[in-house]
Amino acid sequence: MYKTVILAHLISSGFKPSLLKSFEDTEFSLFTKGQFNVILRQSDGKPDPKSIVSEANFLRQTMHKNKLNAWNSYLIISSEEPMSFSEVFMIERNAEALRKYVVQNDNDLLRIPFLDNTETVKNLFDISSLKSKSQNVFLNNIQEFLLENNGANEKINPKVIQEQIDIILYLEGTTYGTKGNTN
Repeated sequence: MYKTVILAHLISSGFKPSLLKSFEDTEFSLFTKGQFNVILRQSDGKPDPKSIVSEANFLRQTMHKNKLNAWNSYLIISSEEPMSFSEVFMIERNAEALRKYVVQNDNDLLRIPFLDNTETVKNLFDISSLKSKSQNVFLNNIQEFLLENNGANEKINPKVIQEQIDIILYLEGTTYGTKGNTN
């Protein structure tokens, strides 16, 4: 269940669980950090995009009744069943009542601006952590090029990257739609 990953990420980002009597015996959990309130919707089934709006209105009213800042309150939705891009888009683009995020994988967590994603992003782009060599010689050469040119920490000029790709492909006797190669 992906909700445990979201819970762990919220807690590691400094959010603390808060008890709210209105959320007892519901699929909602409240987490707070300074001025931010995050309501996690944990359900076993696929959420209905139309019912999410009414739930968000209920949650906003509940925040007001409990004298919590509804302006900095966000709804994170996790479901057991995968959702299509159009379903996620319908839910997230409708900012009525609360800003909503549908989280189905680690990349979705990166889209949430108030979460501390520094470590996740660092791990995502840490090319030095690629310990095992690929079976693909081309990928190994690109990895070596990035490591030798500090590609994990510095932006490499796209022209230099293209030149390196051309060289690697030339040495392999392959073309890959790059400029200048006519093999």
